[in-house]
Amino acid sequence: MKRLIFTYQWGCQIILFFVFTFSVFVDMYNGYCQHYMNFSPLFPSVYKGGLLLVCVLSCLVGRWTSFFKGLLFILFFYTLAWYYWMICIPYFNPIEELNYIIKFSFPYFILAFLFQYRRYIRIDKFIRILTYYGVIAAFSIILLFYLGLGVNSYGEIDTAYGFGTKGFFTAGNDIGLVLLMTNCLLCYLYVSTHELKYLLEIMCVTVGTIMLGTMAGIGGTLLIWCILIGFILFISKNLLTLKQKVVLTCFVSVTLVCIISNIIDIFINDTHMWQRFEILSMGGSRTGLKVAANQVFDNFDGIQWLLGRGYTGFAKGIAMNRSMEGYRLTEMDFHDVIGYYGLLMGGMVILFSFYFLYLSIKYYLKNYRSAFYFWGIVLLCLFIGHGYLAGHAYTSTQSSLLFVGVAFIIFCKKDECYIK
Repeated sequence: MKRLIFTYQWGCQIILFFVFTFSVFVDMYNGYCQHYMNFSPLFPSVYKGGLLLVCVLSCLVGRWTSFFKGLLFILFFYTLAWYYWMICIPYFNPIEELNYIIKFSFPYFILAFLFQYRRYIRIDKFIRILTYYGVIAAFSIILLFYLGLGVNSYGEIDTAYGFGTKGFFTAGNDIGLVLLMTNCLLCYLYVSTHELKYLLEIMCVTVGTIMLGTMAGIGGTLLIWCILIGFILFISKNLLTLKQKVVLTCFVSVTLVCIISNIIDIFINDTHMWQRFEILSMGGSRTGLKVAANQVFDNFDGIQWLLGRGYTGFAKGIAMNRSMEGYRLTEMDFHDVIGYYGLLMGGMVILFSFYFLYLSIKYYLKNYRSAFYFWGIVLLCLFIGHGYLAGHAYTSTQSSLLFVGVAFIIFCKKDECYIK
């Protein structure tokens, strides 16, 4: 029996490594091929498709959890919606639709796997695993920049403009949110263990996030460091001694001043950054896309509000409204998710994140000394807020994968399952 348990634990660790850690190298390879080789490699799709298949089969052969049953129930409605879209929605593309739903549902099947085999997962080790993607990503962004290989965040390689580098990653906003969420987990690990390595990793992820040059990344970084100061001063009474508080407050405050000073220098010396800040302060850069989305919503009937128009139907409508080719996201996830999958399926996805935010707040109030729930609240607020204001949260595989990992930990802590 012990040997069987050890085998399951070892197998889970291998799968978690490939899902949450090694994926960063696969995404970097994908970005390298797209940026430098001008083609989209097949390997990343095969890799994540293989992981998805392993997780689904693992869930099917075991005792089905309530979450997995609910996921299959939602997929049943998705199948019904599929037939409706094929008949009634113009520009519906089955191939593109299938590709997108696989990408969109990937994190939730990973979560189903986590629920299925949670007895074999050590939560303290799993939290650490969740930080690896962001730490490696931040380090690679910094390293590639100094090697002269990092891709500019804005424009193509030969027509780059503005401040910002995203290494080999294809989407700066996606990886930016991952880095912000990673820093929340690292803040928790540092204040709860006082290990210097976590503080160094926080610094590394902070530098990587600022180097991306996204407004959301810069704003989120400032917010996290301000919250960290507040946590040290007012909330960490059971985690830190007075001496530790004084030292950390001074260090974090000096670091925050340095961060703000460098950000100000960036805005002063980069015209494009300053223009983007002005646009954001005047109402946001998503205004035109939001108007286009609302115009598409105006043509929704009752069934479409319930089931949506599918990814291709809604995204094509946005693109045509903006006189663009292909498919276009509004980059405001609440609009996109409801537009794709309606209030029934899309609403469930959005409410799912709010449910875990509610759990975090509830159990933080019940256990005031819980640093994890505090930083869980910060992380989930960043995820939800980023999704609403800047997109690339619910619709991004990288950030939603980190979200479901945190949701799993919240669920396990709620049930007091294998908690350190």
